[in-house]
Amino acid sequence: MNTFTKKLTGSIIALLLVGVTLPSSVALAATTADLQAQIQDLLAQIAVLQSKLGVTVPAVSTCKVINTDLTIGSRGSSVTDLQNFLISRGYNIKAGATGYFGGQTQQALAHFQAGQNVFPAVGYFGPLTRARMQNICAVVIAPKPTPTPTPTPTTTPIEKLSGEAYIDRFTVQDGNDTNLEEGDKNVSVMDVSFRVTDGDIRLNRFDLGFTPDAGNNEKQPWDTFGTISVWNGNKMIAQIDGSNRQNWKEDQPTNNSYLLRMTGLSTIIRENKEVALTVKVTAQNSVKGTDDGEIWNIFVPDNGIRALDASNAIVYAGDTADAVTLNLDQAGASDELIIRRSDADPDATAIQLKDNTHSGFTKIFAFDVDTDDSRNDIEIINLPIKLTVSTGTINTFVRDVRLVIDGKTYTHSTTIDGSAGTVTFELRSGELVINAGDKVTAIVEIDFKSLPTIYEGTTITGSAKGSNIEAFGADDLTGAQLAGSVSGETHTLYTKGTSIAGNNFTAEVTTVNGAANDYVTFSGTVNIEAFGQDVYIPMGTTGANYKLVDSSGVTIVASSTAVVTSSARESGNYFFIPEGSSETITLDVVYVPGISNTTARMQLISINYSDIAQTPDQTWLAAPSNNYRTPVKIIVN
Repeated sequence: MNTFTKKLTGSIIALLLVGVTLPSSVALAATTADLQAQIQDLLAQIAVLQSKLGVTVPAVSTCKVINTDLTIGSRGSSVTDLQNFLISRGYNIKAGATGYFGGQTQQALAHFQAGQNVFPAVGYFGPLTRARMQNICAVVIAPKPTPTPTPTPTTTPIEKLSGEAYIDRFTVQDGNDTNLEEGDKNVSVMDVSFRVTDGDIRLNRFDLGFTPDAGNNEKQPWDTFGTISVWNGNKMIAQIDGSNRQNWKEDQPTNNSYLLRMTGLSTIIRENKEVALTVKVTAQNSVKGTDDGEIWNIFVPDNGIRALDASNAIVYAGDTADAVTLNLDQAGASDELIIRRSDADPDATAIQLKDNTHSGFTKIFAFDVDTDDSRNDIEIINLPIKLTVSTGTINTFVRDVRLVIDGKTYTHSTTIDGSAGTVTFELRSGELVINAGDKVTAIVEIDFKSLPTIYEGTTITGSAKGSNIEAFGADDLTGAQLAGSVSGETHTLYTKGTSIAGNNFTAEVTTVNGAANDYVTFSGTVNIEAFGQDVYIPMGTTGANYKLVDSSGVTIVASSTAVVTSSARESGNYFFIPEGSSETITLDVVYVPGISNTTARMQLISINYSDIAQTPDQTWLAAPSNNYRTPVKIIVN
């Protein structure tokens, strides 16, 4: 039967098409439009016959038939149909299907003609283009597809609750930070805790109340706050846009307060569970009145927390009277820069210089730059360092100076000369930025000039002061935002002499029978290096000076016995250390106070020496003092 049907259909189509074939004289007389209309009628008849025979039929057309020629200036529904056809096939007509054949339609049509090899492609809609359009529109109708069964959606089973619950132990506490600045984001300002007893609950609503201080310049919360959210641990359970006025209810729950309600929560809290929820807020930028501070009280109103238990009974919690106070300041109000003492600051020492060339860079001072509680990164623009010398001016000794921070070297600086001169490091934009809350160590290194003999023993000290620094965070730092000052150790400049470092200082109490017989033995050893000359140190206390002090640092005037020994070779009454060699000097002091409960320690004062075996004419001072003293001891007796 199917074969018969197909053959019959083919015969009918052939007969119909034969009917279209006209004598040449008639065909020439007919207009193109008449022929197009006859073709469309025949196609429609074929579709009806094939439908009756149960055969899949070709569509007459997927777009409307246009029987007229169209060009610039044409108007009407045929133009609209052409425009829709072109737009549907991706040809751009910005104005859309307006029904007016303008330049946009002409250009789109020309592109279509060129793509379909219809020439000339000038944007004129005539017989050739019309035939090509109808050929594209005449498509076979595909059989109706068998619908694919829609899969049954998988749903997560709703967690069941149990028991008839209630909430107790409701408390509100300050969050991690209740001091905000403009622009702060998601700051934890309030912790809300409670316990669920005798059953489970499903939390479905959370209210917050906001009350502005009477002295606020800005009393409207939607002009103060941005996103406000509630968190259960690391999971956000509610969020709302605080900048949207529609989310606020005025004069609720009390006069002059504002209520913010977050609904649609679905957080389950199980029986006997202690829960801690955190409220986070974002402050808007440029809030009115923050130059002198804005104050807001935030609370969970009575019945502000609502939940359902297993029996769908409503469970409430909240306390309007229990509030957290927020302080909102201008952006950058907490920014600060503090200068602090650094462990990297070198101990006082003899700096070995040359008498005929510069020294190379030597570290003489180090300090910490701390941004402490700053919320914003701090950029430093100018960083002055003060250098103080005991004779001459800093330009007498300093050939060059540089600053080293986190391994990066800064050299661009200007110098104001003087015995207490200033070297100011000038930094380009973005060159030195310290992250908020970070601390960095700044190291000052000097390349010294050659040292004339007349300046032997000159001392140099570095210092820095926060108030002299130019820096900014969210804004320029001023006043108390720039704080702290520190001075480094004092160094001595030599081309020859000794370099001495502390080695070991001890104290040991010896108990002896009888009243007032206990004594203490103090011992201090230093390492001495001779540079630029030989070193002769007298034996005895002429070569090593010391003093005894009590626990308060007060000098003890009492007799004691001192012995000076050395690893150095003896030369007459001197310990001899050749140039370039290192040896130790040890000072042992025995002290018998004769009085019970005496406190004492030994302090090394100086090492005295010369470059030949003669009375000392050079002195090394033991500084800083805390590096060259023994522990304090109590001699009981």
